[in-house]
Amino acid sequence: MVILGGDPVVHPPMILPAGFFVVQPNEARVLVLFGKYIGSVRDSGFCYANPFAIKRHVSLRIRNFNSEKIKVNDLHGNPIEIAAVVVWRVVDSARALFDVDHYENFIASKARRPSGRWLPSTRMMQRTKTFRRCAADRRKSPSG
Repeated sequence: MVILGGDPVVHPPMILPAGFFVVQPNEARVLVLFGKYIGSVRDSGFCYANPFAIKRHVSLRIRNFNSEKIKVNDLHGNPIEIAAVVVWRVVDSARALFDVDHYENFIASKARRPSGRWLPSTRMMQRTKTFRRCAADRRKSPSG
């Protein structure tokens, strides 16, 4: 830093190195310049961006969440215990950062809450079908 006439002046050689960053495999960096999204870097390696941009880290690794067992009733009122293993990964790093506050907590809260779509039916539990046949049945049904 050099002081000219009482005002500090920053030389460009002191600012330029701040723009270099490393992106590891299965990782992304979201670039934000003065509060505005300017892009994402998903390619691993040594990169350079505007030195004033904030480079936020987002992991793109596959993760899983194990929910606790909850007691529910099936369509006939029989009590059963269910649990879920949710396997997930971030696809769009910018949306993961800007659409929700903490995307890890968001996934955990959605997986813990039992909703109507997650409740099992006796029909699906009694029949043993492959995933492909179950998907074909759902496409044929008029409700969904």
